[in-house]
Amino acid sequence: MPASKKELYHCNNDDDCIKVHSGCCGCANQAINKKYIEEWDELRNFWCKGTGCTLGSDTSELCYADTKCINNSCNVPIINTKRSG
Repeated sequence: MPASKKELYHCNNDDDCIKVHSGCCGCANQAINKKYIEEWDELRNFWCKGTGCTLGSDTSELCYADTKCINNSCNVPIINTKRSG
């Protein structure tokens, strides 16, 4: 695992980032540096062992947003697509 939280999220460009699950259930809604994906998945599997998740559709915009490297940090930005008027 990375030495720090800052390292976990650090990026130089959008290609450095990958979406991951922040919890046991639901869609992938958080972004980390992709070089830590295996460690992230191992920890998530450990934390979530035996967790029963219900199947359903998560309509959060985070589920469908792309990852972005913003100010050298991996993010899943929400873009407001609602139009006024």
